[in-house]
Amino acid sequence: MHLSASDDARLEWVANAEPSDVLVQMGFIAASLDHPFSPTNFPGNTLARLVGLIQKHPNVAGLYALLVRVALQQESSEGITADVSLDPVPASRPNTLFSIAPQRAAILDIALRRGEQLEPKNAFWPAMRAWLYFSNREEQRGEKALERIASTSQWDSHLYEQVLGEWRLYAQVFGDQGALQKIEPLTLLSFPHLQALRAMAFYVHDRAEQDIAEGHLPQAFRLHLGLAHLGTILRDTAPWAYEALLGTDLVLIASTGDGTPLQGEGMVNSLATWEPYGRRYLTLLRRSGEETQALWLEHEIVKSLKLRRTLGLARAATPYDGVPPGVPLKALFSDWMLGVLTLQQMLGLLGSFCILGCAVLLIKRFPQTQLLVCLALAVLFIGLLYLFSLLPSMGCALGVLISGVLLWLVGLSWLSNRLFDQEEQRRELSWKTGVLCVVLATGVTAALWGGLQAQIGQMHPLARVLSGLDSVGPHEDQAQMLVRWFFGLSFALVVCLVGGTGSLLLKHRPLEGAFQVVRSLLWPALAFMAVVYLCLLQVTIRQDARTAAAIQEAAINDREWVLTHTLSE
Repeated sequence: MHLSASDDARLEWVANAEPSDVLVQMGFIAASLDHPFSPTNFPGNTLARLVGLIQKHPNVAGLYALLVRVALQQESSEGITADVSLDPVPASRPNTLFSIAPQRAAILDIALRRGEQLEPKNAFWPAMRAWLYFSNREEQRGEKALERIASTSQWDSHLYEQVLGEWRLYAQVFGDQGALQKIEPLTLLSFPHLQALRAMAFYVHDRAEQDIAEGHLPQAFRLHLGLAHLGTILRDTAPWAYEALLGTDLVLIASTGDGTPLQGEGMVNSLATWEPYGRRYLTLLRRSGEETQALWLEHEIVKSLKLRRTLGLARAATPYDGVPPGVPLKALFSDWMLGVLTLQQMLGLLGSFCILGCAVLLIKRFPQTQLLVCLALAVLFIGLLYLFSLLPSMGCALGVLISGVLLWLVGLSWLSNRLFDQEEQRRELSWKTGVLCVVLATGVTAALWGGLQAQIGQMHPLARVLSGLDSVGPHEDQAQMLVRWFFGLSFALVVCLVGGTGSLLLKHRPLEGAFQVVRSLLWPALAFMAVVYLCLLQVTIRQDARTAAAIQEAAINDREWVLTHTLSE
């Protein structure tokens, strides 16, 4: 979510007030990567804060992983800037391995060395060192780092510590409930190291294929095997589903010959799509006497393809791209917006009472101006409609609805004066008219809310961000804007229209009849809507707590959460 300047200042103040809380400091730095609080000197501020934190806590491995993420993100942003302004070729080659600036490479090397010393069984450190060395074409050091991966047993990029730190920071500023609305969701979490590892994998694959062409088979087999080991560790132990998916990529890259389908956009998730690319390498392994390695690789390929199918199902099942299945965000957004719409219904009823009351007083005081009022409303309605067609906005949509209903009621009142004598018109409406208005208004509102609950949930600001609706220009046409207002004003509009039309059939002035119906229903309807709103508020609070708990649990081990909830659903 986009933060205001005051929100930025509050986050920075809390982070500065907790200098010894490592998680809060990590959360502030991670949040700075997503939306820099001081764009002019963001890199210097972030690196200086992080270096100072590392000096105070030299044995916290997560700080070195965060330093790697900061460096990778800056490298990526600088590469994109250079690509757009100078060279259009790299953007079309996302899997190309580019060299790292010497000063940044030295900082990364120190951080990765220290991380490997602290966690010798964590494959993250030798894998990223292999990427760094291959990027700078230090082939021997890269191969040694890749071989060390076989002696590791787990993968932890320490992203959860960054997510937990962000959550704690936002919770201190906005509270637990507010943090859910403000913090970047899991779908927007960046994984810059995955793109780096993927680019390294294609580079190593190409080098291995060159060795095969030159007859250096043992060297080529070692490179393929190192990639496969890295892929299996990522696939089986990475806590994030995206990381596990990259692990399956690496296994398939390591098992293919001179061509690979993973350079494109397609999802390889079956033996039929993999075999045309992988059979040649497995045959070469068997011809070279590496039957054991070929059987092991075949087994890992089947496991990888199975996981890719499962993750593909999870991606298709989730309502928002990147949000893990089982997180009830969709239900939370719907409940939240139903509460907002209930408040709009209450305000709409109050507004209709005031507007109709003013119109009735005006016409009663100046009865000869009824035709002029009708003509003025017609001109206003047509003008707003024309403006709305040219420059659609929510304000114009509201004006069109209100002026249209008023024009209908005033026009019917003028017509009733022409059709009926004053003596024939009644002053009071039957209670049946009020009951009919309540039944129809409640039925229309309930049908709208029940039948279009998914669309109501999509009106939530965070739902629009997750759906990508706020990332591009205008995304709603005039009809959608009118429908959005009708969701929140349906009760008042139906009461006014039915009350006015029914009054005409009963030879009563429609404008006065609609006002009498609204006046008689005002307090009972407001009391009922207040009760409905309080009930929806309680449901939303409970749903909010369940969603927050699900997000925190999913962040602990995103991969296991995705697999468990995909298979259960």
